[in-house]
Amino acid sequence: MKKIITLLLLMSLSISAFSTLVTFKVSMKGSEVDYDSVFIVGIHTDWAFVEMADEGDSLYSVTMNLNAGDSTAFYFITIGWWASDYADYRETVPDECDFSADYAIPDPWDGDRGLEVPAENTTFAYVWGSCEEPEEPSGIPENSEESLSFTVFPNPASETMTLAWGNYVESGSIEIMDLSGKIVRSYKFHGSISEYSIDISDITGGIYLIKVYSENILDYKKIVIN
Repeated sequence: MKKIITLLLLMSLSISAFSTLVTFKVSMKGSEVDYDSVFIVGIHTDWAFVEMADEGDSLYSVTMNLNAGDSTAFYFITIGWWASDYADYRETVPDECDFSADYAIPDPWDGDRGLEVPAENTTFAYVWGSCEEPEEPSGIPENSEESLSFTVFPNPASETMTLAWGNYVESGSIEIMDLSGKIVRSYKFHGSISEYSIDISDITGGIYLIKVYSENILDYKKIVIN
């Protein structure tokens, strides 16, 4: 039975090859907004609030697995629930980059950002409440185009997984996210390492994304937990 489940998961993983990893980023720098956390909400989240990760330097991000060609409308907000005064906590999207009407949102819902999911993994980054793209966080090294490329084994797995790099990486973080972008586990590592093992025995079986962040460089992999 376990082999059948694993086979089905692998088939699902193969099907999802037509999906795209989309990273949403928002810079709060200079926004003069009081906040403890930042969330994204929109069509692709089924209008559920998804908390974004703090990357430092007032930059927040979340990565989601979306279907290429799908359309979505969304915005950023600093509370994670539908409060009666939620509009006081959401960003105001300028008219010149309010494309929500082009992405299946009727006129009463104007005021959202919008996009069509591309075929290739991509990042959409904005400054809170503006049409501008944020500057890169301070402290990003000149070799920021380098990859944290790693391998994960075994994959699929049910008890533990090991991440291995071809060289040493410095202190950083590891996050396991479901395909909606929700973080289900997070880990920290310190010092120079070339391998790191994580316990996944209490995570519900399924397909997940594993994200590694170190020295302002990101890398992602799909994993199967059974």
